[in-house]
Amino acid sequence: MAKNLSLVLSITLLLLVIQPIRGHSFKSLQHLVGSHKGQTVKGLHEIKHYLSAFGYLKLNRSTGLSNDHASVKDEFDEHLELAIKSFQKNFHLNVTGRLDSSTLDVMMTPRCGVSDIDDNMSPNYALFPGKPKWGKKFLTYTINSGVTREVLDKLSFALQTGFEEWHKHTQFTFARGRPTSTSDIGIGIMHIDGPRKVLADSVAPTSGKMRFDADENWSINDKPNVDQIDMVSVATHEIGHIIGLGHSTHPDAVMYPYLNGGVIRRKLSQDDIDGVFALYGKP
Repeated sequence: MAKNLSLVLSITLLLLVIQPIRGHSFKSLQHLVGSHKGQTVKGLHEIKHYLSAFGYLKLNRSTGLSNDHASVKDEFDEHLELAIKSFQKNFHLNVTGRLDSSTLDVMMTPRCGVSDIDDNMSPNYALFPGKPKWGKKFLTYTINSGVTREVLDKLSFALQTGFEEWHKHTQFTFARGRPTSTSDIGIGIMHIDGPRKVLADSVAPTSGKMRFDADENWSINDKPNVDQIDMVSVATHEIGHIIGLGHSTHPDAVMYPYLNGGVIRRKLSQDDIDGVFALYGKP
């Protein structure tokens, strides 16, 4: 099979511009519950940066905001209200424009670092802008990482399991190989932002870039503990990005961006399958 491989999937370390909430838990932001337009509440700037990181709010001069963290004020203005409404609509929450407990609860859930796409397809899945995709279906991947053998073995198992799941429903064949050039660095585990925040991230075709957060308590067990993140579920999700799918708003979909500790989401839902068929056609 290796002789027929005509395209290398180079999955490498990519430092995306993401600014998720740092150092906060849902409990620590509990005082924001009920905040609404017209108020000034300490901590709202963290929500603004969160919404900016995942595609709901632009921090620039046109909105009177700044990318400088210190310059973002704790004022609940119309821009924040619209961003919260968009976030609530995207995840099937009650669209109020207020920071209710349900909205904050979703925000505080560990998630993928890839931005959400507002213009979801019907009904839930999304494709990247321009619908980028691979021109061939035989892809190889490599793993380069300085982590321990135990973590590397977990990653190898997670990737193999995730690739097999996508292979069941697509024309893709994935095989582990060796880098053919200095640019083919491979999948990496590195520090992103600490545990229980951004779990992993990746980019659309045809870059093939993926990374995992070394600070997470990763598990590959069938029943992870509530303090563990299932690496197989995360790997399967990131592979979906690699082949061209954006985030789904369906909570049962592999491409749903949030994943709590102890939760497994390894099998493609019909929404995931519909999305990949929309991009590549049926096998």
